[in-house]
Amino acid sequence: MAVTNVSTYASLQGLLQNMGLAQNNLNNDQIAISSGFKSQTFDGINGSIDQLTSLNSQIARLSDYQQNNSIYTSQLQASNTILGQIEQLTTGIKNLIAGQMSGTASTASFQQQLQSNLTSLTSELNSTFQGKYLFGGTATNTPPIMSPVPTPVKIGVPDTSYYQGAAQDSTTRVGDGQVITNGIRADNPAFQSLFAGIAQALQPNAGITDLTNAENLVDSGLQGVIALQATVNANIVNVQQVDTQSQSLQTYYTSLSTGMTQADVVSLSTQVAQDQTVLEASFEAYSRISSLSLANFLK
Repeated sequence: MAVTNVSTYASLQGLLQNMGLAQNNLNNDQIAISSGFKSQTFDGINGSIDQLTSLNSQIARLSDYQQNNSIYTSQLQASNTILGQIEQLTTGIKNLIAGQMSGTASTASFQQQLQSNLTSLTSELNSTFQGKYLFGGTATNTPPIMSPVPTPVKIGVPDTSYYQGAAQDSTTRVGDGQVITNGIRADNPAFQSLFAGIAQALQPNAGITDLTNAENLVDSGLQGVIALQATVNANIVNVQQVDTQSQSLQTYYTSLSTGMTQADVVSLSTQVAQDQTVLEASFEAYSRISSLSLANFLK
């Protein structure tokens, strides 16, 4: 630039700085439109980095809960299905004992069927889900029912002599501060009554008194199994409610995170047009000012 220009160095320098700023804004806006994000680095959201990091952490944690809860719900549903099968099996045992009391079946046939039912009950309670035993409490790697099933310590009196699982219930965290106890163990009084009733009915010389007590024990077990089903169903509902709340919260957090990072294409398109206009006007002003001389100014 010649010294004879009317514009001073300072004024042209200021114009160049404004042009550079406009060019930089234009480039950033075009990149944001292209990528869909306000900025390619954290610098572009300065002042909100901690909040954004916290939001993303909470979103990830909620997502983990939902994935784990999906598996846990499937486990509960598997337990519920097995309890339903045990309920049907128990009803059949009760009817079988009632039939024996009325003398409609031979003793040999009765014992054979009852022994088969005992095997089925043991198999159901030793069921697994994803390789882990469902009804053994925290001992998920050990079959909860012994094989063969031992005779109760005292005939006609429920006990846990058949059980080799843990005495502690397993628990599952379904959300922040929300834990569900998996309290369906094979040593539950309902199953104790079932095993005691079957053992009493299986005595070689079981009389009417034995069979009557056995039927009462099996009926008590049946009512207990029905109650356990209600508990499992309630747990399924609880998990679903937690998941519904979790999904709503995740959607809210995601919207906040999106608002902080993703570009508003419509607004940016308008801003790009304005930046282009400003930049073009700056170029034109620079061109005119640079071409002026003192002689032109004095005319």
